[in-house]
Amino acid sequence: MSDDSILALLVEDNPGDARLIKEALAEIGRPRFRLEWAENLGKAREILTQRQFAVILLDLSLPDSQGMDTVRRIEQAAPNTPVVILTGLDDEALAVEAVRSGAQDYLVKNDITPHLLTRVVRYAIERQLISESLRASEARLSALFENMSSGVAVYQADRDGQEFIFSAFNQAAERLDQISR
Repeated sequence: MSDDSILALLVEDNPGDARLIKEALAEIGRPRFRLEWAENLGKAREILTQRQFAVILLDLSLPDSQGMDTVRRIEQAAPNTPVVILTGLDDEALAVEAVRSGAQDYLVKNDITPHLLTRVVRYAIERQLISESLRASEARLSALFENMSSGVAVYQADRDGQEFIFSAFNQAAERLDQISR
C-alpha cells in the first residue's frame, strides 16, 4: 500500500463481473484501490512473479482452474498475500473449505456491495498482517525454547493426574535426562 492506496489483483474471467468489482471498489473513495485484472490463473501467476499485491480477489471458476485447486495454486504463487474468494456459488461448505485452505474470506458475487467488499478487503489485509506477526513470534519462541540452556519439558496431566503427556521437550532436557524425544 503506497500513498494510501491498496494494490489488488482481480482474477476473474468474466469481463462484466470484473467491471462490477472495479466499480464497487471505486465507489468508496477511501481507501483508493488500484486494481489489476487477470482473466485466468496462468496470467495471474505470471503477474505475481513481477509484483506484489496487498490482496488477491479470486474467482473459483476460471478457464484454466476450478474450485479449491484454484486457491491452492494462487497461494503457491503468492503465499503471503491475503486471498478473498469472489464467486457465484453460494455454498457454505465450499466457503468453509476455502477459508481452511488459507483464503481470508468468501463472498458471493450477487451479495457484494461496495461497503462490504471494501471492509472485507481491509480486514483480510489486517488478518494477514496479524497472522504473519504471530508466525514470527512463534518462531522466536520456538528458537528460544530449543536453544535455552535449562532443560524444559512441557506436559499435560491425563487420567486425573495419574499419567502425563509430554507436548514439548527441549534439547537441554534431552541431554540432562539422557533420553530422546
